[in-house]
Amino acid sequence: TKKYNEEIKAQFEEFAEKCRSILIKEGFTELADRVITYSVRTNATKSLGTTTRKFAAQYVNMRTGETRRNTFVYNIEMNWAFVLHSSETEVHNTIMHEMCHCVDDGMKHTGGWKRAADSVRKYGFDITRLADADKIQEYMNIYNTQNPIKYRVVCPNCGVIASRKRDSKMLKEIRLLGTKSGSYCAKCGSRNLTVEE
Repeated sequence: TKKYNEEIKAQFEEFAEKCRSILIKEGFTELADRVITYSVRTNATKSLGTTTRKFAAQYVNMRTGETRRNTFVYNIEMNWAFVLHSSETEVHNTIMHEMCHCVDDGMKHTGGWKRAADSVRKYGFDITRLADADKIQEYMNIYNTQNPIKYRVVCPNCGVIASRKRDSKMLKEIRLLGTKSGSYCAKCGSRNLTVEE
């Protein structure tokens, strides 16, 4: 349920902040003032977690109203299927792995990241450089089972099939307007499309 998911998201953010505190205690004091946001991705296919860094001319923290100018904003994004279906230990190790990317010279798996990862081993974290591709696929299979393909847009002209998980405005227009819907086959250009459920 949505409430349950919000609870898990809150736990993710809370633990990420704990990881930040541990790294600050270990001497990575730059994290004290660093802008770090958190998000989840339901269709991640290449990782269990990722960290990105973007320059922002102005960033406003929606919770506190604080404004920062000319700063980097880091975002830790977790694979939602992994968060929901993995052990707490694995999730915690992955969150710490991503927090280590937020230190100075930490965006690669060398330099600052490696120093940060080494420094938190004494807290029981087992941080590996990269996740196993089979493990990522395992979580994607869980996600796809929960979100099965429900609709197919078919081009009778060339046989191309486009899979869709939810009923969209485009699918409704194809059913209602047929060739006048504005949609066309990406392969042959035919406007004679049908929707199958």
